[in-house]
Amino acid sequence: MEIIASPWKRWGKHRTYLNGADETRLGFYDHQTGVLAVEVDSARAELEAWVSQNTTERVAAEATHVVVDTAPPIAAVALTRASPRHVLTPDLARTPGPLGSLYGVPGALALEKAATLPAEQAEPWLMGAAGEQAIAATLTGLPAAWFSLHSIPLGDPDSPTGDLDHLVIGPGGVYVINSKHHPGQVVFVKGDMVLVARHAQPYIAAARRDAMTVAVRLSAAVGTPVTVTPVIAFVGADEVVIKFPPRDTLLTTRGQVLDDLTRRRASLDAATAAAIVDVAQRPSTWR
Repeated sequence: MEIIASPWKRWGKHRTYLNGADETRLGFYDHQTGVLAVEVDSARAELEAWVSQNTTERVAAEATHVVVDTAPPIAAVALTRASPRHVLTPDLARTPGPLGSLYGVPGALALEKAATLPAEQAEPWLMGAAGEQAIAATLTGLPAAWFSLHSIPLGDPDSPTGDLDHLVIGPGGVYVINSKHHPGQVVFVKGDMVLVARHAQPYIAAARRDAMTVAVRLSAAVGTPVTVTPVIAFVGADEVVIKFPPRDTLLTTRGQVLDDLTRRRASLDAATAAAIVDVAQRPSTWR
């Protein structure tokens, strides 16, 4: 098989795209991470041979799954540092009112933090808030049997995040979704290891801890065990390259989160889901 290599450098990234003679994209090699992303499995051997013959880097891993976010870029969001209460937020039809001050507003904690910081330090927090708003807006597309709550303060000083970005309850179960906004970046996942722009991020451990906290709080409030699945939803990433997924955490993107949630096997009957929704709306559950 003839391999046509097309080097590409932009925005601090360095890749070589590998195409067939008919210009079909077979995969790409990332020179920074050492990842060979195979998109046409029948060409794997030829791509591996090309990498071994044409690069000096060691291939760190072979991607078993490459996720490209199909959602369009998020529109500019009016995030006002001095007055975060006036941030433009989506119409959340099935979201209850605020639990207090800004709570219930997607990105509330990030906005409050950004309002206290100089502009250059506030930018990452504003970026995070925009990602939370994008996922919250997407979740309004869930079917009527599903319910979503946003920016829930945990009241736990040891929590890695301080609040829950999104809590989703429906026939397919209970999910805690952590939004991660990385526009233009490549995310590499190998089990519990997550790399963003070659920097390790503790996303899996934090997601698991939040899910465990929610399971304990909801179980106590309902009076029966509640299983909670941690979810990490990437926003704006060029690609999410998954060598193999973490064993108990769902990885998704803004463009796929609705399908990933609604195609799960039904595990909650309507009465149980309603009971969980009821206690989830009580501030006392989270204190």
